[in-house]
Amino acid sequence: MTSERFRSWFIAMSAILNHPLTAYTQDRIEKRITDRTVAEQLAPMLIGQAAPPRPSDLIERSWDVISPFMKLGDNETKYIAFIQQGELFPELLFTDDPEEGKRMALHPAILWKLVNVRAHLARGKPKPKQRSSERNHT
Repeated sequence: MTSERFRSWFIAMSAILNHPLTAYTQDRIEKRITDRTVAEQLAPMLIGQAAPPRPSDLIERSWDVISPFMKLGDNETKYIAFIQQGELFPELLFTDDPEEGKRMALHPAILWKLVNVRAHLARGKPKPKQRSSERNHT
């Protein structure tokens, strides 16, 4: 699971998350995995287990697995920043395999995310003010 290819795809697909990959911290996990969420959301699915796992155990075990993916190199950080600007540069992640980068760049979920980011950015930009002389000519 820690191959470079898997890592590149993991970071590439993080583009479809609601927030940039860097926002998914251990603190974020700790705030979401509580006694209550384990009891209400996880325990009912664990048929046949005497007791659900403790939140602290879930947090520790999950962070042990995911933390290596959260330490980003320069190219990975740039990729994520560009995604947040509505731009896609797969060559930042797939430096040794341009064909793999081309395949990733055609992934429907990533393309959909880019459309939405661009639309969001366009809505957030104020329209340029027209001068009174320009208003009269429209």
